[in-house]
Amino acid sequence: MIVQPDAVVYPGGGLPVQNLDKFFLENRAAGQTFLVDPTRRTTLVGAGGTRLTVAPNAFADPSGWPISLPVSLFLREVFTRPEMVLCGLTNTSEDRIMETAGQLLVKAQAENQNLTLTSPVAIDLPLQEGIDNPLASQLFSGGISRTSSFGSGLRFDWKSADSKNIQLKSLGEKKYLNFFIEDLNWWNCTSIFHRRRHRIMLSVRWAPQEIPIEDLAAFLVFKDFNAVARMYPGRHGFSSWNIPKGLTARIILLGISGDRMLLGKSPWEVTSAKPVHLQLEPYEKDQAIVKITEWC
Repeated sequence: MIVQPDAVVYPGGGLPVQNLDKFFLENRAAGQTFLVDPTRRTTLVGAGGTRLTVAPNAFADPSGWPISLPVSLFLREVFTRPEMVLCGLTNTSEDRIMETAGQLLVKAQAENQNLTLTSPVAIDLPLQEGIDNPLASQLFSGGISRTSSFGSGLRFDWKSADSKNIQLKSLGEKKYLNFFIEDLNWWNCTSIFHRRRHRIMLSVRWAPQEIPIEDLAAFLVFKDFNAVARMYPGRHGFSSWNIPKGLTARIILLGISGDRMLLGKSPWEVTSAKPVHLQLEPYEKDQAIVKITEWC
C-alpha cells in the first residue's frame, strides 16, 4: 500500500485531536511549488539542489487522462537530522536503522486534483558531505508500517522500492545520486546500517509535569551518521528496538501543551540498554524549532 504524500492514517478514519501531527505536517509543507507546462520536457532545481527532469505528457488526472493544463509540482527536500525531526520523520524501515542521503516529497496537482505519473521522473540528488558509501544507497518509498504505530495514528514507514541500482553522476563540478521515481510520493535515497554490532532495546522516560501534556514524540538522533529513529510509545515511556550498541546518539523528546512546546534532550552518549530519564521544559514554537536544530 502506498501512502498519499502528506496523508496521516488515523484509527477509524477520524480527524486528529490537538497533537504533534499538526506541527510535523506544517513543517513538511515548507517546500517549493513549481508551475510546469506538462506538454514539454522540463528540468526543475530545488532549493537544496535536487534536480527533477519531467518528460512531456508525464502527468495524468485521476481518470487516467493526460493533462495539458499547467501543473503545480510540489517538492520538499529533507537532508539533515533537524529536518527529519521537525517533519516527524524517521530513517528506519521496519526498525532497521538507515543512513539517508536525502528524503523527498514530490506531488502534483492541476485544477485542485491530485495527479499521477504516466512516465518516470528522473531525480538527481546532490551528494551530501559525510555519506560513508553513497553507492550502497537504495531507493525506498513512503508506506505503512507493519509494526506498531507511533501512537498518534501516524503509521509512516519506508518500504524498499525494488528499483535498479542508484547511479553516481557528475554535472559540472557537482556529484549527484541519479535514480527514477514512478509515483508521486515520499522517496528516500538511503543505505541500511549493516555494521556488525550487538543490538539492544533503548528506552526513555520523563519526569512528571505540572502542566497537562497533550501529545509526546521521541526521536533517537545519531551523531556520526545521518540517521534519526522515531521511537515507539509504551505505558511508561518510549522505546526503540534493534538499536546498534555503542553508537554515539541522543534522545530528543517533543511534547505539546496548548500553544506551547515541551522539549527535553539527553547528552550525547553511547547507546546502551540503560533507561534514559529526561526533564521537559516549555518553549514557544519558534524557540523550539531553534533548539531542535541546535540539538541535532
